[in-house]
Amino acid sequence: MAGKHTRGEFARDFAKRVGAEADTRTHVHTMVALQAWMQAEHGINDESPEARFNPLNTTLEFPGSTLFNELSPGFGVRNYATYDDGLTATARTLNRAADRGEHGYRLVRRLMRNNAPAAKILEAVEASNWGTGGLGLRVLRSTGWKRLIGTEYLHHRLQH
Repeated sequence: MAGKHTRGEFARDFAKRVGAEADTRTHVHTMVALQAWMQAEHGINDESPEARFNPLNTTLEFPGSTLFNELSPGFGVRNYATYDDGLTATARTLNRAADRGEHGYRLVRRLMRNNAPAAKILEAVEASNWGTGGLGLRVLRSTGWKRLIGTEYLHHRLQH
């Protein structure tokens, strides 16, 4: 069931929590990269179901979370009980590993903070453990940045 929160809100709130600006005018590349990344996590045409309050498909266990899918026994993408839980878990996943220099997340976060070109951010995502199998870059190339920050994508409702 679609909720009251949107991917655009999630992108803005997530960007803030990882220390990036969250303005589609001043940090358009970061916002575009996040929209493409979220779209990639659910298939180019949104053919895959979406985990609850988890548009970037993080796997971090969090109080009250449940498994959305199982990638290995007891481990997988999580459903979160609330919007804030999903946002906190997603930001914590990136920030903790980036702070430790693990999984290639430090570069992802640095590029987002610096509003690097969206393709560069997505290339860093692909090179990290969080990669989308190349779909983030395919979404960017096939959809275009103007559509990715347009109404259709920014107002796509999150599952709850």
